Amino acid sequence: MKRGTIKRLGAVSIAAAVGVTSFVGYGRLTNETQAADTKTVVFAEGKGTGKDFQASSWTFNGQAKNSGNTYSLVGNENVAKILDNPYSADRESVIRLIDGVVTKKETDGKTLGYEDSSSFSDYRSGEAFLKEGIKLDSNSEFSMKFTFSMPDACVNIGQTTEEKFAREVGGDGIAFVMTTNSSHDTKAGSGIGYEGLSNSMAVELDSFFNGAYCDMAASDSNNYANWGFDNQLYFHKDCSYTGLNNYSNQSNPYEGTDGKQYVQYRNYKFSERFDHIGITMDGKVTDHKAISYINGIDPTETVEKNGQKKYKNLAYFEACAGGNLDENTLMTIAYVNPTATNKEDTTSTCATRFADKNVNDRLFTVWVDYDGTKIYVRYANGNFASAVRPENPQITESINLSDKFGNQTVYMGFTSAVGSSKANHTIHSFEFTNAYAPITGNAKYKTEYYLEQPDGSFLLKDTVISEDVIAGTEVISADRKYDGYIHVTVDESKEKDTVKADGSTVLKVYYKIKSSGDNITPTPPSGGDNTTPTTPVNGDNTTPTPPSDGDNSNSDVVAGDRHGALWIVIPVAVAGAAGICIFGKRKVRI
Repeated sequence: MKRGTIKRLGAVSIAAAVGVTSFVGYGRLTNETQAADTKTVVFAEGKGTGKDFQASSWTFNGQAKNSGNTYSLVGNENVAKILDNPYSADRESVIRLIDGVVTKKETDGKTLGYEDSSSFSDYRSGEAFLKEGIKLDSNSEFSMKFTFSMPDACVNIGQTTEEKFAREVGGDGIAFVMTTNSSHDTKAGSGIGYEGLSNSMAVELDSFFNGAYCDMAASDSNNYANWGFDNQLYFHKDCSYTGLNNYSNQSNPYEGTDGKQYVQYRNYKFSERFDHIGITMDGKVTDHKAISYINGIDPTETVEKNGQKKYKNLAYFEACAGGNLDENTLMTIAYVNPTATNKEDTTSTCATRFADKNVNDRLFTVWVDYDGTKIYVRYANGNFASAVRPENPQITESINLSDKFGNQTVYMGFTSAVGSSKANHTIHSFEFTNAYAPITGNAKYKTEYYLEQPDGSFLLKDTVISEDVIAGTEVISADRKYDGYIHVTVDESKEKDTVKADGSTVLKVYYKIKSSGDNITPTPPSGGDNTTPTTPVNGDNTTPTPPSDGDNSNSDVVAGDRHGALWIVIPVAVAGAAGICIFGKRKVRI
């Protein structure tokens, strides 16, 4: 723990506010000013921030869509909420954006990735937004950090019609959203919950590969007009590549005999993943301003083979050569080749896949910074405290947020949605500040030292700022020595606490005027370290005069003099240079 320097502060009443103000919904805020009307706000909750998630800070909502395409609000049992993490020994509080997903267990306790019949299986969305908005400065600068996971990942093969059409587990994903809209609706079962949200910016954590679908525009027609997915791919039965929607039968691209008819992509054993982080604006979920595939594998990448372009990274495309669309032997061979695909991983430390079946403790941490001109996005495997912030961002993109959010109050939170692919999407920690101040994982806290006055009140004497402390660490105040005072515990004392990421942690240590009845050795604060305290540099002239240092023949303890020395009286036979000779006793300065 690195100790900071002492800040010069004038003495103030204990009843007065000291350097920190409060704000409903956001804990404690600093008093630094970015602009004339914009104060720097720091919000931090969740494991690793030093403060649990508080229900009073958030509002939760969700929408469900059943098999009959009927929409309704998600009931209390499965709506987004704060709960104890069932996959952590600490049982820390987390936010569940999607809850109620249950995986089907096999005899060995594991799952093949299927949703259980007891699960709440409706397509649905969930969201958690901060109750209070935060005002940004004219440049819309901000920095944030959050941790998420996608446990209980599975698919519902009944909702995919056939198992062979099931995709990867763990969809659809999570999005962090900022908007000037004080209220909005989430969309069930698509668009990660934020689709169509105007006046917004989203950082999406997309765990479902949409881009190889050809969907009907309406459930009661054969109009296959809906090609508007992100990363849209156009498969052909003869495995040729055109990159265009040039199917001969536009009303039903699946029909045809020329080899150019549409073929729906298959994800053998749910193994292949193209998880990505993207930046989108105004709820346009298919229009990425920037995108980063976390495994470095782009599904749209092509390669030249036999004079024809082919999709490079799709095992199904390779296996289906010659029109063998259901040849599982060829599919198996294709998935053995590591250059053709990416495969399932059963570890929590996998950094290239958001989710896999039977993995419930794979956490990712994301850092997003906007400096007024460019947005920088970093991500790494690990929890809020342990994840290592990459030196170089995976996304750097010039985006004008000043015109969208400058000098405005923004509302922020997380959205999620599930369809046939699902998970109990979870937020573990969140920190945000409305300034460009990249969050490195370290925090600071204050220790305030108060001295008693002759009237019995206490005045602030010194403030020590301790920096580069890991948020969530328990700290204990260090003892200090003040001439003529001894440590005392009062109702306002706070000598031990957990450091909060928002910088609001303040330890308070009190000292009373030493009297003749006090022990000569001051009692240090409980648990205090042995580090020699920094010498105060802001000593004032208001130190009350201690009691007289005259000898008390009835006591072996003598009060300190006006220079702060302490004296004891011991039996002596002769006088020495260091003391004053008293018959039978000697007063010694220590």
